[in-house]
Amino acid sequence: MRAMLTTTVVVLGLALASSAVCAAGKPVKKSSAKPSAVSRAAAPAAAAPVVLSPEQLSIAQIVYTGAIPCAEGKTVNIAPDANTQGMFTMQFAGSRQTLTPIPTQSGAVRLENKGSGMVFMQLANKSMLFNERQGKRLADECHSSEQQAVADRLNANGGAAFGQ
Repeated sequence: MRAMLTTTVVVLGLALASSAVCAAGKPVKKSSAKPSAVSRAAAPAAAAPVVLSPEQLSIAQIVYTGAIPCAEGKTVNIAPDANTQGMFTMQFAGSRQTLTPIPTQSGAVRLENKGSGMVFMQLANKSMLFNERQGKRLADECHSSEQQAVADRLNANGGAAFGQ
């Protein structure tokens, strides 16, 4: 048994030594540089597929999409995500975010990216874009054509609810 172990160690040693010689017969120089923090870091785990609840999928059906003009000449672009049903891609000020529908008690449409803190709220008459991490409203008075029609009716009625 001991002879077998010794033979295995010798064979492994020779295999390692021969692997350090390139095809030209010259030894391969080992780099003396230390590995970078990036190479030492563990590779990130593959993201698990996103599975939305039936409630989230229901919310996704009523999201206003397209180029939505806002106050101060800003525009928020909302489009269905090409990879995941019920998710949305938002483009704003050179940034691209993937947003998830989040149920609310009020019934307002809330799309958010928990990683970045971006939240896009859609009401019947307007939408707003926030960065919750920064505590800032980035865009206000955003109106899709449907929202603009509701806002116009509200303004015509002095802000009163319809039919009152």
